[in-house]
Amino acid sequence: MTEQVPLSEYLASLPHKVGYQLDERHVAAAAVSADGRPGPLAAVQWDTSVASDRALAEEVAATLARVARDSGYERFLIVGYGPDGAERAGLLSDALLATADLPEPLRVHVDHDTWRVQLPGSEQWSPAQPLPDLSAAAVLEGTPLPASSREELAHRFDPLPEPLYGDVAARDAALFADSAPSFRADVAVRSLHHLAVPGQSADRDRMATLAHLTAAGPAAVRDAVLVAAADDPARTDALVRTYRAAPEQHRPALATTAAAAVYLGGGQSPAIEAILRHADREGPNAALTRLVEAAKNQGINPHEIRREIGSGVATQLDEADARWHQSRSSAVRSASFPTTARSVGADAAAAAYRPAPGGRSTGPEVER
Repeated sequence: MTEQVPLSEYLASLPHKVGYQLDERHVAAAAVSADGRPGPLAAVQWDTSVASDRALAEEVAATLARVARDSGYERFLIVGYGPDGAERAGLLSDALLATADLPEPLRVHVDHDTWRVQLPGSEQWSPAQPLPDLSAAAVLEGTPLPASSREELAHRFDPLPEPLYGDVAARDAALFADSAPSFRADVAVRSLHHLAVPGQSADRDRMATLAHLTAAGPAAVRDAVLVAAADDPARTDALVRTYRAAPEQHRPALATTAAAAVYLGGGQSPAIEAILRHADREGPNAALTRLVEAAKNQGINPHEIRREIGSGVATQLDEADARWHQSRSSAVRSASFPTTARSVGADAAAAAYRPAPGGRSTGPEVER
């Protein structure tokens, strides 16, 4: 697969990458660069009660062709699972070649913790070899083991039954309201960094501060938190924990921001979907919610949107500060700060990416 990761280890890592076990119901397709670097990964449930094998193969192939066009990756590794996995890998490979002018994919069959490969241009399969067990390594790294199913993985991202913290003290809320947006963003991002440090993840005061500042606005503060979280998996996890533990009044804003961070960081589709169920639909974060949903459903490369949002955060904060200073010198002050007279940052990105005609994509979802 790559010089650093043998193919057997990469195959064993796929359930860890998508977050749940892959079995005879699944086919996986991984984009691979010319020098062997793994790219976007799609895990598809192969449900013949919905469509025939051929129709499923053609639908998935159309999505993979779009991924190749949008991401620049042209080579694919196709993995079929279970007794019918070899046949399904072949059907998907043939459908992809019929759909797009791409190199012949590498076909792999995984069944009962063994794997074998069919080299391009050959009808023969290699002898079956055992898959390595990566469970011990995952435990040592402190990463969760794959869930038993996609549904179980989604439940890991539901809000906690009871919030772990409340809002900040009234005096702190007043201090933040009377502070420049750049100061609020700095405090919020520092709180996020603190919560990402091992041993500090349960600091409820920092959670309350992060939640208050992310929800209170302006959008520039939220986007600063979003970019900081998306840049590092530990910070993404800290933001997700803060959302799950949040009181109800802060939950929609935090859910939107956490879902966006997971998406921009290349996270798992079930996690994004689970968090979005609690996201802001009608308030000031609704545009970002729509952006994440549309981008995920259309398979848009998250790094493209991440660059667009990240490049605008500093300007967005400068403009928010200018409006704040202007409001302080004005005889009329508003208790809330408008996001901007024009769309910037994540809200501008939301205007640039619209759902495809017909609504939700019916193809597979890119997990990473």
